[in-house]
Amino acid sequence: MFRNKIRQVSQMKFIIRNYYLVSKKLFKMTVSASQRTLGKVAALLGMIQGFGWSGLSLTCIILYNMSPKNMNNTITSYSQFIDDSLYTTYLSAELNSRLSFVIRPRDFTILMWFYFLLSAGWFFGSIDQFVACHYNKKRISTMMMIWGSITGVISVIDLVLTCLLLRDYIHCGEEPNIDVSCYLAVGIVMTLAARGYILWLINVGFTFLMFCNAWEIIKKEYAERKKFGNCTIPRVQLQDPPPRKPVQKYPREENSHGMEFPSHSRSRF
Repeated sequence: MFRNKIRQVSQMKFIIRNYYLVSKKLFKMTVSASQRTLGKVAALLGMIQGFGWSGLSLTCIILYNMSPKNMNNTITSYSQFIDDSLYTTYLSAELNSRLSFVIRPRDFTILMWFYFLLSAGWFFGSIDQFVACHYNKKRISTMMMIWGSITGVISVIDLVLTCLLLRDYIHCGEEPNIDVSCYLAVGIVMTLAARGYILWLINVGFTFLMFCNAWEIIKKEYAERKKFGNCTIPRVQLQDPPPRKPVQKYPREENSHGMEFPSHSRSRF
């Protein structure tokens, strides 16, 4: 009986192991090599942009909260001219005098906080997606949905910020005592917000591709599970032990020496 129990438990382990291997094989069949490659390319793109834009936004936040910079009246180089233009336009509330702008230094810093949090999440999410696609994990579709959602939100914020900066760029000529520094500062920030324009279009394209791939993988998984779901794993059923036979008791007798023997053993002597 004990051997039967051991045999049943070993059969149960064998069935569970085969079920796990078959389900894993079916999952690998649902994700093609091209989908995994596309997911890794999107993850690399997200890692690079997430790291770069989180660093830029954090730098802007630190510069805004530092003490005001001492501006030099004499400009010795073109890089110093760009530095002073960007600082006075978007990073210093005391030195900014452009009242007609929609994006002022305080508003710009609030937007940088949003960019920092989203870019950091984008960076770590892209790392997880790359690992999932490289090792063909079951969370590929989930990570693609998360990656597409974060990228879509960032792309919408990029578009809104670019439109507002374009409005400020158009109104640069309406400022009193305006010079080329206004066009230069707003133009640089607008180009960075739009991610060089081409990169923004690439992000939007990869957003739709990730959503489409995730939906296709989910549909294939559902179809395979529905096909494989009719197979049920038998449960181990332990049989009740058979009833024990009652022990037959024999009367005991004493011999002439005072020793006791069962009555049924007397026939042996």
